[in-house]
Amino acid sequence: MNYRHSYHAGSFSDVFKHIILALVIDALKIKEAPFTYLDTHAGRGLYWLDESEAQKMQEYRFGIERLISYHKTTPAPACFTQYLDLVSSMNFGEHLNCYPGSPKIAETLLREQDAMILCELHPEEYSFLKDNMGKSDKKIALHCTDAYLGMKAFLPPKTARGLVHIDPPFEKTNEFEMIDAALKLAYKHWRMGQFMIWYPIKDKREVERFQLSLKQYQNDVLFVEFFMEDTNISSNLMGCGVALVNPPWKLNDKLTKIVLPYLASALHARWTVSE
Repeated sequence: MNYRHSYHAGSFSDVFKHIILALVIDALKIKEAPFTYLDTHAGRGLYWLDESEAQKMQEYRFGIERLISYHKTTPAPACFTQYLDLVSSMNFGEHLNCYPGSPKIAETLLREQDAMILCELHPEEYSFLKDNMGKSDKKIALHCTDAYLGMKAFLPPKTARGLVHIDPPFEKTNEFEMIDAALKLAYKHWRMGQFMIWYPIKDKREVERFQLSLKQYQNDVLFVEFFMEDTNISSNLMGCGVALVNPPWKLNDKLTKIVLPYLASALHARWTVSE
């Protein structure tokens, strides 16, 4: 595996994905009963934007940096507050040099009764993950293991309720098929589970096949897609999506009426939502 998310930390796709992640976790917290958060491709958990990897493409300039700048003149809706406050708390003054990955965002949002399972296969990334997450006072289990084996081993969770965040690097040509197979197996044993799958949009036909496959065994799926319209963006990836299996009640309304319109204006993008 040659992929390093540190090259893309804070990009538009990170911002898009992490705001939705925060909304889903907040929805799980409405009920007092505990839940488990499983991150299949946890990465480092924390990324330094002033290091050489992030500086090579500087994708954060078109993501988190642009959102923060827009927020100063056009204040974000209240549902952005936790996310923006978290990013702000990890940086000093106006200088943006640190960006939280999904494990760090989840750690901040989880309650004392909730649990977290983090899987990361790459040994070096796992070492960073231990350094960045190992001192947490939350219930966190770290595993250097294959993402899909982790889903098989840890689902259904002991808490019954939970969210699985699937965010692969998509280096393998059959990644969509691997996700689909893992989801089908998990769904057989855990129908009440919530799943959030991030995917790049490069081949629209491949994405459509994946979406159709999900719909065949689960009717309650929400597809949210986001496309950059700025031709100056440094990334080769111009569009990405999130599939939400068993999405929270009324999340569709919040996304279409509040979150996505603001985010698209801030980042110079467009979006679609379909069921």
